[in-house]
Amino acid sequence: TLSEPTITYVPLVVPLLADSLYIGSTLSEPTIVDISGATYQALLYMPFNGNVVDSTGRNLAVTGGTTYGNGIFTGTSNNSIAFNSSSDYVYIDNSVDVNFGNGTNDVPFSIAASIDINSNTTNLPFIWKRNGTSGGTEQSYFSLINSGIIIFRLVDQSTGGLMDIRTTTVLSTNTPYQVLLTYDGSSLNSGLNIYINGVLQSVTRSTSGTYIAMEEFNHELIVGRWGKTNTFNFDGEMEDLAIFKTELSGSDALSLYNTVSTGGSVPI
Repeated sequence: TLSEPTITYVPLVVPLLADSLYIGSTLSEPTIVDISGATYQALLYMPFNGNVVDSTGRNLAVTGGTTYGNGIFTGTSNNSIAFNSSSDYVYIDNSVDVNFGNGTNDVPFSIAASIDINSNTTNLPFIWKRNGTSGGTEQSYFSLINSGIIIFRLVDQSTGGLMDIRTTTVLSTNTPYQVLLTYDGSSLNSGLNIYINGVLQSVTRSTSGTYIAMEEFNHELIVGRWGKTNTFNFDGEMEDLAIFKTELSGSDALSLYNTVSTGGSVPI
């Protein structure tokens, strides 16, 4: 007599990429499993390795009069962007997709970059979401370094309310730092955090007026300057600028620092 054959499924584990594995069987579709440990992907990623291109592949209008310096952590040539404290900036036009509020509700987001400041003067703009003229008032969020203190602020333009946090640690000049700003989208000051080199920082928190949510503006994302024609400019080097549409965790912060400080790239 004949009986039904027995089919044995043999698991396959075949290396695919440095941070992935192919896992499946001889008769099933493959599954790609990320084993890098990263739980985040950048919405925008600009390594600044000799250009101002967004490595996520999106078509952005990006301009900026800048020069390039050595890697902040690695020292590799042309691996950072050098802002001259007077005329350099990076300007990303029509950046609707990096709005994180609609006037009623906010959504979580995070901003990361490696920086090395040349001076500890007041008002070194890190990143600014606002209309580009020096007198422009419509804005959503920004971060700047004021006498070595990192400030991260959200603005509700319709109510005039705002909330911000400020580090108690003062940055030193000519020192590499990886900075991560995170927000949980809760419209609460307690939802803002700052990490430096993967470590959650002690901060002071303040709120002014009534904050409901950021407005959704079709305005520029400006890096290294307080408005396109303003006199406040960043003084130092920057690399691996990344924006995430999620609140990165403490373990994410440490993973990101370990990656970029050893010359790795941000996951996109």
